[in-house]
Amino acid sequence: YGYEDTIETIFEPSMTELGYGKNNNISETAVNADGTLKTEAAWDLYVGASNADRIMLHNGTARYYWHRSPNPSNASDVRISYPAGSLHDSLASGSFGVSGGLCVG
Repeated sequence: YGYEDTIETIFEPSMTELGYGKNNNISETAVNADGTLKTEAAWDLYVGASNADRIMLHNGTARYYWHRSPNPSNASDVRISYPAGSLHDSLASGSFGVSGGLCVG
């Protein structure tokens, strides 16, 4: 047995960035592909996206995942997505063993 220490870059997307809309009437700033800022709009990849487009896989299996909250001190603003890509407002209290973030590096 053993272990390996690794350093990973983790990112949690917001509801706004994935095209679900505002979280508790708060939108977060998103960035266009060219680096310019926009607000209250999804990342270019998710403009007009369906739930199927928002499915996140881990080892080929669709998983629950958290969204970054605009108010991290309040668990009521934390949301998750179901494995099918639909939004669930279970808050942090119903985390379903979700991914704590998406590994981006």
